[in-house]
Amino acid sequence: MSTKLIVSHKVSDYASWKSGFDGHAPARDAAGFTLLFVGTSADDPSSVTVCMDVPSVEAARAFLANADLQKAMAESGVVGPPDIRILSVA
Repeated sequence: MSTKLIVSHKVSDYASWKSGFDGHAPARDAAGFTLLFVGTSADDPSSVTVCMDVPSVEAARAFLANADLQKAMAESGVVGPPDIRILSVA
């Protein structure tokens, strides 16, 4: 069984958000996360979804609770609260 983290949210500007997201890669790498994809809605390019392989449910929750992540999201232009899903995949 593997664990996936899927995060969807609105951004004020995709290019600015992507730059901030890419800059936060070392933190994701250190947590053992593997990026699977970044996509935007076909109907709304400001609606972004990120999917990652993560080591465990606990690792995902710890990463999401980190104040550095909250700061990085705010600085990169995330608008409003994200929709977060942690999945166990057989």
